[in-house]
Amino acid sequence: MSDVSDAMIEARAEIASSAPEFMASTCSLIPQIKADDGFSGHKLADDTANTIANIPCDMEVVSGGFQINDGGSLVTKSVRLRMPVTAQTLGITRNHNILIAASGLAPATRVEHPVKQLGDKDVFLTVGASFVEGYGQPAMT
Repeated sequence: MSDVSDAMIEARAEIASSAPEFMASTCSLIPQIKADDGFSGHKLADDTANTIANIPCDMEVVSGGFQINDGGSLVTKSVRLRMPVTAQTLGITRNHNILIAASGLAPATRVEHPVKQLGDKDVFLTVGASFVEGYGQPAMT
């Protein structure tokens, strides 16, 4: 390996070891698996046996949209998560949900459909994801 890549590996390891000191929240990585839905089909369910907890992170809301349905309103938000680069965080796939722990006045938030972004010289892993707040009554057909 080159000197630059060795330095990046060392920097990422140092950041990962000290991240709990300067990141505001923690999160859990929850893999999704296919489970029987009771009607000869399947649905996605949490794989609690393989959940990874207490990963330091920061969350930033980057955009949101408001939608009014017949029975309520929904707000879809896109977020950006920042977390240390580790073997666990590099294993994030689109089949994970991420639960950000409650912190201060902010309630726990569960985001879906994560997309990882990591450049060659980034010391943090950036993850884009989304979540929906509110209630929307199912449409009548």
